Parts: sequence; C-alpha cells; structure tokens
Amino acid sequence: MKSTLVFSIAVLTALGLAPIASAATVSGFSGKWPLTVTDSKLDNGNHCLTLTDDGSAGWPHSGPAIIHSARNGTLSGTFQFIDHIVLVSIDDEGQTQNASSVYALRTRNSNLGDGGLQEVNGGQTVDSGEVVVGPRGGS
Repeated sequence: MKSTLVFSIAVLTALGLAPIASAATVSGFSGKWPLTVTDSKLDNGNHCLTLTDDGSAGWPHSGPAIIHSARNGTLSGTFQFIDHIVLVSIDDEGQTQNASSVYALRTRNSNLGDGGLQEVNGGQTVDSGEVVVGPRGGS
C-alpha cells in the first residue's frame, strides 16, 4: 500500500512537471522568417531569412542562415543566439573586398523580433537600416 502511494505520488509529480520541463526546453529559431528592411540605401524591401538551428556555429542555438532578396538573390552565412540577440552574418558574394551583411535581431520566447542591419565592405560600414521581422513561416 505504501509503495503504491509513493509510486502514485511520483507519477503525478512527474506528470505535473512534464509541461514545465517541456516549456523550458522549447526553443530554437529554425524556420523561414520574413524581413522588411527600411531606411537603407541599398536593401529596402522584403527578404526571406531561413535559419537552421543545429548548434553548428559555436553556440547551442546557432547554425546556417540563408537570405533571399530581390537585389542579391540567395546568399548564405551563419547565425548565433547570444544573450537574447540573434546575430546573422551573411557573406555578400561578388564584392571586390571582404563584404557581409550583419543582422542583429532581438528575441523573445524563440521568436525573432525587430532589429537592425549593417552592411560592411572592406571593414567599412557602407549601409544600415531598420529590420522588421514577421512571424515564423511567413514569406
């Protein structure tokens, strides 16, 4: 009788904590995210950012990133989630010097939030803009 009671309490406790444990482990940024860039000289408009959260870029939440835009086509890079910020670095192929676009996006509950864009060419900032992020799965 006592062992049945102990077992029942253990099962109920485990079941009661299961939603808490699963809520704590729900995370990840994988998916397609629509971006709208404004106040930029070169990149205003709609873009589609695809992230694969597989931990391959040095942080538990990191991995490959692909962005598609009308101006540049499809470009690839990486992303990392560090201290509630997702940093996306995209290699701007075809430039004469080292060039990249860097997106810094706020996060909340595994969702991307608005942020900013900075384009760097040869170590110099050549453009920047504001980024508004739509819901995951859009584009």
